[in-house]
Amino acid sequence: MREFKFRAWDKVNGRMYDVEFIGKNVIKLKEAEWENRDDFIVMQYTGLKDSEGREIYEGDVIETQRIKGVVKWDNFFGCWQVINKTDRSMLTNIDVIRSEVLGNIYENPELLGGNDNV
Repeated sequence: MREFKFRAWDKVNGRMYDVEFIGKNVIKLKEAEWENRDDFIVMQYTGLKDSEGREIYEGDVIETQRIKGVVKWDNFFGCWQVINKTDRSMLTNIDVIRSEVLGNIYENPELLGGNDNV
């Protein structure tokens, strides 16, 4: 069975947190009490891990053998994709065997030259 996990970027304090519970207007973080959800960007765990065993989340910058880019959900195709300014590729179990999480777009925007390169 797929594991459902989330993390959240705190826009106010510039910090990433693991999420314990998400409600309509609130979020409970593992390290803090209830917070205003508007202050956070929530990212879902893809269910995949890179070659080092690190969990891959939406918003992560990863490098596979085919592409370096940001992990995003594609509603049209119904799959996780790695996307950069010029290309996109489905993120599959085969791709992650030789992939590496380099960081994420919030803590490491320089990895893709800033958020406008996504």
